[in-house]
Amino acid sequence: MVDDNPSLRALLLDFLRSHGYRAESACDGRQALRLLDRHTFRLVLTDIYMPEGDGIELITHLRKANPKPRIVAMSGDGSPDQDLALNTARLLGARHLLYKPFALSELLSHVQTVLGRVA
Repeated sequence: MVDDNPSLRALLLDFLRSHGYRAESACDGRQALRLLDRHTFRLVLTDIYMPEGDGIELITHLRKANPKPRIVAMSGDGSPDQDLALNTARLLGARHLLYKPFALSELLSHVQTVLGRVA
């Protein structure tokens, strides 16, 4: 889970773990790349707009990874470019898009669709 907002990052990390998923977090694309060097992930949930390595850069890197993790992209800056950025993320390989703010149940639905339910 990659997001530059510490409160949201902590909330989503705790939420995913409370539903049985193993999850790690990073505050930006650069930190996420360091995590990806040490671990293999089946899913990457990433924000688009971040100060140090944005989500588009991260998704571009992930498309070259082996094995390729599935990607859920999220954004909520409210700018007209938000739709363009999320559509670019989809074209680069994001399977699902989330518009912030979103309900935690919506996030869980996307994660379950991509990874399956945790027993």
